[in-house]
Amino acid sequence: MKLTDCTKSELIWVIEQAGKLSLGNTEYYINRALNDLEFQRDMERIEKAKKLTEISRKATEEYVQLLKPYEGKLSEVPLDVLRKADLALKRSKEANEKYCRLMRVK
Repeated sequence: MKLTDCTKSELIWVIEQAGKLSLGNTEYYINRALNDLEFQRDMERIEKAKKLTEISRKATEEYVQLLKPYEGKLSEVPLDVLRKADLALKRSKEANEKYCRLMRVK
């Protein structure tokens, strides 16, 4: 049997049993493992945040490039270009909102 085969309650039981059978202070090792787990979670969150930032950047860049030829003459922007720019802006906003939730930013 492997730890990955255990349920949450079984894993807790295994940790408690290991503590009882250990001659040393298991609290130190458990705290180290928990710190490592927290670090791993933070790194995964940062990687997701980087991907969301890149999505937002590309969508914003697309928006700017679509409207750049019409700078100063917004009334001349074709409707299909406005629709594409609007979609790009929505993608950017959506990625930014996901980023803020992920990074717990208000």
